[in-house]
Amino acid sequence: MSPANMSISKKLLVIVAFISIFLVANSVIGFVFLNQVGGAVVSVDETANQVRLGARMNQDAVELNRAEYRLAAEAHVLDEIRAVVAESEASFRDRYERALDGVGAQQRKLLDDAKGAFDIYAEKVDETVSLAQSAEAAATEEMRNRLVGRGEENRPFASQLCALPLPPS
Repeated sequence: MSPANMSISKKLLVIVAFISIFLVANSVIGFVFLNQVGGAVVSVDETANQVRLGARMNQDAVELNRAEYRLAAEAHVLDEIRAVVAESEASFRDRYERALDGVGAQQRKLLDDAKGAFDIYAEKVDETVSLAQSAEAAATEEMRNRLVGRGEENRPFASQLCALPLPPS
């Protein structure tokens, strides 16, 4: 049957059928690609969360370093420094545990390296706080210099910790 012999209503019906098929195919393709984009957005969001956790872990290390130098400058704030050190250590450990969720073996190794470096540095800072506590009554220039010296001795540990890459998953 040629189109010339078809009635107008059948011609219109064929045109509507072609347009309907095109619209259904277009909708299916759009739905599939939107699902793929949605999956990519979730992946980007997870990566952003990992990067954010890594940056905040780095901030915890910087906070320890700042507290150590502040202790040398202002030994009378020992209790405040102790609280800052304890908070930074707890915060780092909490973020470390959260960062472990859903990471691969390579990222886990980097996180473990960062935790090891942080533990070493935190121990050094705790030793500096103990030194300041033992000399709290003797707030002398010599003691301040010893505390500054401890900060300088511990600086490579802080630098090493801050230089560790914490890649996204």
